[in-house]
Amino acid sequence: MKKIIKRCAVSIIILAIALLLSKDYILRVALTYYFHKNFQAICKIKRVSLWLDGVTITDFACANDVVDITFRSGNIMFRCDGFSKFYVAKLYLQDAVCTIKSLPALGAVTAMQPAGTPHANPLPVPLSIDLQNIKLAINDKRFGAADMQFTLRTSGDSQRIVLERFEIFDCNIRCADFEASHITLRRMKGYLYALRIPRLRLKQREFGNLVFPLKMEMSRVVFPVAKNVIFGSSAYTSGEINMQDPGSFCLEAVFRHISLENIAAVIGGDENVGISGSFDGALKLCADGNNLKQLEGSFSNHMGGVVQIKKETALDFLRSYLDRASFDALVDNLKNYEYNKATIGINQQRGVIGLEIHFTSERLGERNITINFHNSTGGSQ
Repeated sequence: MKKIIKRCAVSIIILAIALLLSKDYILRVALTYYFHKNFQAICKIKRVSLWLDGVTITDFACANDVVDITFRSGNIMFRCDGFSKFYVAKLYLQDAVCTIKSLPALGAVTAMQPAGTPHANPLPVPLSIDLQNIKLAINDKRFGAADMQFTLRTSGDSQRIVLERFEIFDCNIRCADFEASHITLRRMKGYLYALRIPRLRLKQREFGNLVFPLKMEMSRVVFPVAKNVIFGSSAYTSGEINMQDPGSFCLEAVFRHISLENIAAVIGGDENVGISGSFDGALKLCADGNNLKQLEGSFSNHMGGVVQIKKETALDFLRSYLDRASFDALVDNLKNYEYNKATIGINQQRGVIGLEIHFTSERLGERNITINFHNSTGGSQ
């Protein structure tokens, strides 16, 4: 009996040693199989090292019909709180290249949702991220093309994320109505950064040598007051983006002397519509994931301006939001309208974005316009 027990003990020890020596190989095979089964990806992994608190991966390459990912070195650190909570405490990547082939098909990948399991729980989100020398490229025939080389480091916990460092060494974006070349974001001093855009095209308008100061404080990105020629030759903007809650953000912006003529040209204004006027105001936009939670804005003009509609076809995009009578009244009332004061209000309720415009003219009287987007109802007076 003692001999049997002794032999069993020796066998267990030998098996444990064998498993310990082959654990890295087993994990490498398991990872390759996992990505192939759940994401239809072909992967090659040179080396995987399993430790008590994490995994180190060397020379990783994985590709499917949606995305190609390669990196030279990666490290995933784990953390467990008891037996019920599991965290990815830190994700480290160095010299990585990610090429996205299709943006619409990227949703399942970014959600880390394996194919065939639409209700699977997402994997734990890393509490700290350290990405060194990362190249991201997008090649989508419908969207366009973009490429960016950057470094990113964050820290935090389940309650908030702290942005410690984010620098863009080169970024280019090209699509039908938008093009930006050689964008850089560099740290100047402390929390102060400089965003530089040597060339920017919006529709038919081009801008050059744009520089915007940024201040990254904890979970906020602050835009100090700065001249912004995109919104007009005398326009100034400021604001902040709050990213305190993981997966959501709030943008609050203040505008001074923004030109309606510039904005109309930037968003693709029709030559058959002429509009002028300088406005001051503020805008707040909050989103949670892909859901718009809050949209509020108010703008005012006390210097006057002009609205000219030369052809009603220029406003055809509003036909789906206004009935025939409201559309005709809008065109007739604004064919050649000079105003002395104006206010613009933007709000969102129950998924409907409302736009309210109020013009006051000492000579031509008042004009009130209400348009509800994402809804069939609307009206104007």
